[in-house]
Amino acid sequence: MEVNDMGLLTVWDNPRTESDVDEVDIFTFARSLNLSEYEFFCTAAKRWGVTQERVQEDFKEYLWLNAVPFYVSDWVRMLRISPSPSC
Repeated sequence: MEVNDMGLLTVWDNPRTESDVDEVDIFTFARSLNLSEYEFFCTAAKRWGVTQERVQEDFKEYLWLNAVPFYVSDWVRMLRISPSPSC
């Protein structure tokens, strides 16, 4: 950690890494594919064979806690590398 010019502690120079996935990423990629966030979850889940029931539970957790499941994180990372999805 270090103290910046304004006297605030900074934990890292670049707070965003490739592995970070948040609601902005999900919203942006979903809209670019003409999907809702829920449809984005469903599409990502198909790539991993995740059940519809699990997607519903994970999406509720995402809405309440901003928790992003592994299969959504994986798809966002893949879309960052190659924005043309191959489902």
